[in-house]
Amino acid sequence: MPQSTNDGELAEKFADFFMDKIAKIRKSLQDFPSFIPNVKQIQPLENFEDLTETQVKSLICELNTKSCELDLIPKHILKSHLDELLPTITKLVNLSLSKGVFPTHWKQEIVRPLLKKSGLELQLSNYRPVSNLSFLSKLIEKAALFRLNNHVDTHNLLPKNQSAYRRHHSCETALLRLVNDLLDGMEKQEVTALIAIDLSAAFDTVDHDILLDVLQSVRCQWYRVSLGGLVPATSWLSLSDCKEVLDVYPEAESGFYEIELWKSKKKLIVNCDMETDGGGWTIFHRRFDGSIDFYRNITEYENGFGIARGELWLGLKYIQELADQNRSEARLDVTNHRNEIGYETFQEFKLTNGTDYRLNIGLRNASGNLVEGLAHNNLAAFSTFDRDLDSKDTGNCAVDRHGGWWYDSCTYANLNGLYAPPGTICQLDGADFLYCGHWHGGFQEGPEGDTLRKSSMMLRRT
Repeated sequence: MPQSTNDGELAEKFADFFMDKIAKIRKSLQDFPSFIPNVKQIQPLENFEDLTETQVKSLICELNTKSCELDLIPKHILKSHLDELLPTITKLVNLSLSKGVFPTHWKQEIVRPLLKKSGLELQLSNYRPVSNLSFLSKLIEKAALFRLNNHVDTHNLLPKNQSAYRRHHSCETALLRLVNDLLDGMEKQEVTALIAIDLSAAFDTVDHDILLDVLQSVRCQWYRVSLGGLVPATSWLSLSDCKEVLDVYPEAESGFYEIELWKSKKKLIVNCDMETDGGGWTIFHRRFDGSIDFYRNITEYENGFGIARGELWLGLKYIQELADQNRSEARLDVTNHRNEIGYETFQEFKLTNGTDYRLNIGLRNASGNLVEGLAHNNLAAFSTFDRDLDSKDTGNCAVDRHGGWWYDSCTYANLNGLYAPPGTICQLDGADFLYCGHWHGGFQEGPEGDTLRKSSMMLRRT
């Protein structure tokens, strides 16, 4: 391990390094067009068929005997008493798959940094994270894969030449096919080209939202629960926002949930805050690392962008519909580069009907520790660089402040402006540009234009 006098600090350094690596890769891919899966029209997989004890036993025997610190019983002891424990284990597996239950603590893992190759210098970049899950987590995942493979094979859903992590399609068979194709091309006197791509952190950068879109033919809610923070429910498609999730499931934790909007019936994966001020908040704006570009046109601001698990803007039309469901309140939270925390709450929040998305907040009952914030933007329409609806006589605040927002004669809060490293003046085209930053002028101390480390906005029905 790298030299360190404090094991806790070293663990934090590893965690920050691994997370920053993923964030940088995601940021480098943000300008690529969104992936649209090629959906094959087939009979969807609605529910998992129960596994027999024989099938579960076979899956257990395939697992290695290495134990995880999270296991209550060492795996070799469990296997030696498998006949007695098998009926109970089979029951747990089938209940998880049939009810769509995958508790949060089953998603916990032990992460260890391992050198990529022996002899490398002991520095963070030469380590890779290796996760170790509990026995029951791995077993249920293998059971779900077992049933999914049956569905995939029946409908021939996988590409013909896909290899690895697939039975009878190993790296060896892929190399055999490659050598065969090269030799076949030589025999036919053809020119053969080979393109090899090494994907960095390929598994860690898998986007769960895209993965769920690809799995459209698999409607078992277990996958949405296991890939997110979803609470299983027989009525889960009728849960219209995070407030209703919390009302139905008081023990629900903060995380990612699928909701169905009350009017349009649009299904969304949303980030729910179940802790702040009683919980039940639906987050519609979130920034913390600058990985997503917020200088977008009005169409993108209407439909939303980013991802639920990262930086995001939920979408004006969805924010409007959520707030129209009933009387709603809003909360804004910001942290500046000095790690000072500020917030504003408004007991009334809505966006007027129509495409102006004019902001209406109840200033009379506003509270918080920020001096200047959304009060300046009340009754303002939403402006972007391609649609100027601000009240400024000349120019376009969205261009001047490099964002999309409820600009009046511009703004004291510019949460959708250009993200800058905390504590710096943001730059645009290589020049300092004070007012374009991701900032909030409401802190009692500090210069106007203080850039922010992070910000979030959320709403909740009252």
